[in-house]
Amino acid sequence: MSNTLAIAAVTSALQQILGDVANPLPGDPDPDSALPGAFVTCKPLDIARAQDEKKNQLNLFLFQLQHHAGFRNMATPGMHEGESAQQPLSLVLYYVLTAYGANDDDLQAHRMIGRAMSILHDNSTMSRSVLQSLIGSDLWQQAERVRIRPHPLGTEEISKLWTGFSRPYRISIGYEVSVVLIDSTKPAIAPIPVLTRGKPVGGVEPGPRVSANLELPYPVLESFECDLKRPAVRLGEMLTIRGHNLGGTPLVARFNHRLFGDPEELLPTGPRTPTSFQVQIPATAAAWPPGTYTVDVDVTSDQVRTTNVLSVPLAPRITSVTKVTSTSSLLMLEVVCTPEVWADQKVSLIVGNQQVAADPHGQTDTLQFMLDNPPSGLTYVRLRVDGVDSLLVTDFTSTPPVYDPLQAIILP
Repeated sequence: MSNTLAIAAVTSALQQILGDVANPLPGDPDPDSALPGAFVTCKPLDIARAQDEKKNQLNLFLFQLQHHAGFRNMATPGMHEGESAQQPLSLVLYYVLTAYGANDDDLQAHRMIGRAMSILHDNSTMSRSVLQSLIGSDLWQQAERVRIRPHPLGTEEISKLWTGFSRPYRISIGYEVSVVLIDSTKPAIAPIPVLTRGKPVGGVEPGPRVSANLELPYPVLESFECDLKRPAVRLGEMLTIRGHNLGGTPLVARFNHRLFGDPEELLPTGPRTPTSFQVQIPATAAAWPPGTYTVDVDVTSDQVRTTNVLSVPLAPRITSVTKVTSTSSLLMLEVVCTPEVWADQKVSLIVGNQQVAADPHGQTDTLQFMLDNPPSGLTYVRLRVDGVDSLLVTDFTSTPPVYDPLQAIILP
């Protein structure tokens, strides 16, 4: 999801993509001088074409916004079980693309609109790099990809559109861009996890999980296990990965993160069987950002075979929490964590059940959070990075489990 610059970011990205209209595409005449000086504007239809303009021109006009019905009915992304938050604002953007030929030559306009349509067709899924063209927007970080689709404009719709601006019709085509998700500014409610649960009514224990031990012909990753039954691994800890047909030699595990250019490769540590192996997560705080990693493994027996992908969360760890400013109505907390948080990661701190976003940051291990109307008394805090929380319970083998005292703070 993203901030309120998302709409402008899409328009800016489309303008950048269409900027290639002045350059010949593969298959066009070479050299092609038929579209010299072509440029792209983003103006309403009544002022798109200056009266004295004689150059080739494309105009991209955002003429309508609509809510995305499907995403309005979906659960809020990034929320964990038992949490609640206002759903993001989900939008579909509708554009009309108009071509103006040099010296009002329609043949030039037809050539230009054909090239522009080809460019948009080849870029129907907008790349994350082009979505970064507008400084300050973080639309490129949303999990859902932004896609461009043709939007048919009927005769009546075209007539109303151009008549409304009192301009004569010029060759045009409609496009829709979706989905654009804008974060809600309303704080999320995130209760601290329950330590123990009673038996269901009637004393019936929950049923066992079923696992099929099938002899599969290819190596498969099934699950992972962390120290002390933690739900996520941390820097420097041992990670056990379980599956089938993992007995080949050698074996290489690849860890990938959305911010990595190339995956990190780890070799197994300690004993290994055809159904499990262990790897040691490095303790390098700057090189392994917190968040969700995907893991796949190359297993070599008679040939090299690659497993399926397994998701493994790397949890941040809070090393200290300091009150910088503290009043009855305002609280600034400074949190030191490991590993370092990278600049393009979404970071929030959950104080009690109140979630607040981090102040702007680069790659750092020190973050600041400003809270309005903070809670009072003994309060537990959790650091959430890209949807992965610091572990408030660090040992799930104890009975009952206990909260981590390093994540507790007494507020006035």
